[in-house]
Amino acid sequence: MLVLWLQFFLAVQNSLSFSKAAEELYVSQSTLSKNIRSLEEELGVELFERTTRKVRLTKAGGELVPFARQMVDTYKEMNGVLKQYRKTEKNVIRLVTFPVMHLYGLSTLLAEYRKRHPNIRLIISEADMNLTMKKLILNDVDIALVRDVGLEDISNYQIHHMFDDEIVLICDEKHAFAGRDIVSLSELATEPIVCLNTGIAEYQKALAPFGYDNLFSNNISATVTTSQALQQLVSRQFGVSLISKSVANYMLQQYSSLYKVAILPLAEHPPFSLCIATPKGPVSPASKELIGFLQTNLNTNVK
Repeated sequence: MLVLWLQFFLAVQNSLSFSKAAEELYVSQSTLSKNIRSLEEELGVELFERTTRKVRLTKAGGELVPFARQMVDTYKEMNGVLKQYRKTEKNVIRLVTFPVMHLYGLSTLLAEYRKRHPNIRLIISEADMNLTMKKLILNDVDIALVRDVGLEDISNYQIHHMFDDEIVLICDEKHAFAGRDIVSLSELATEPIVCLNTGIAEYQKALAPFGYDNLFSNNISATVTTSQALQQLVSRQFGVSLISKSVANYMLQQYSSLYKVAILPLAEHPPFSLCIATPKGPVSPASKELIGFLQTNLNTNVK
């Protein structure tokens, strides 16, 4: 039996909603359902009664709840205790980040850190936000670089602030918005949107408090994998884009000679800050040092 199955079970039990639990766990609803079915097959019982309108625990599911909580808590406690005995703990830092390394100069900074600390083995991976958060919650990484808009249940991890950021609009220099000082989200209701496919969920969450998360549901004209492709499509009047201010400034520096776009602030100033998250429990001295290094230098590089 996987501890992950029990964590998924408890999330559904807590919200009595597969969609809400999937959002909380940063996984798709189909992935969540598949893992719940695997747990039911392992135990040989049905844990939830599912209808089109509601989800509720079966009697067997109710019996499982206290055992599942105990097993998940024990697993986390065990990981915390054994962490100090891992052979490479003092010399290895496992860092995961959503795909932004090239946009924030993170690759250069991490290379510099390795030069300064040749005795530290730095293991770096990029993953989408869902997998990044899953790795963090399961204590599979030491440091995760994330958007704070993606952090919901902060009882599962510790937060180390990096720097403030916000979402801005970019458009072609000939667009009607280009001569403006500011644009409101309400003015984008009929505008086609070009976006990075790795960040749609985070942008939706950032715009939700303002009531405009539907822009990334109804208005998408193109999804791309790179910032260069995004800027190219915007400059060709394929649509406008909503993107973090620091990323927009990076693109302007890198590709301004190729693709002409304008950057405008939004009247609502949706926050989109960057932070570092670490699992609950003690942070190793090496990880603390790397966090401080990134807080100081990444902040300087992107402003």
